[in-house]
Amino acid sequence: MLSYATGIGEERQEFRGIHTSQFLGHVLVSLGTTTDRLTEALDPLAADILRLVFFAMGWPSTADDPRKLFEVLKVGYEFNQWPPPETATE
Repeated sequence: MLSYATGIGEERQEFRGIHTSQFLGHVLVSLGTTTDRLTEALDPLAADILRLVFFAMGWPSTADDPRKLFEVLKVGYEFNQWPPPETATE
């Protein structure tokens, strides 16, 4: 297992905060994501990203069960008024 730490906060004259694209890039690298997975398996990939983020935030009880992660994804679909996928699987 490979792990590393990096700063994700930025301070520039125009803004101060987390550069979300840079953050997502680090997460995708840590997951070993392939192009196929980025185009074909979005919900499982999103669940993996949420798992990493929730563990990093110190919320292991939210990240420890795939069903909980897919419930979070379901709320995202509802919030965006998107039709839910036929089935949510790991």
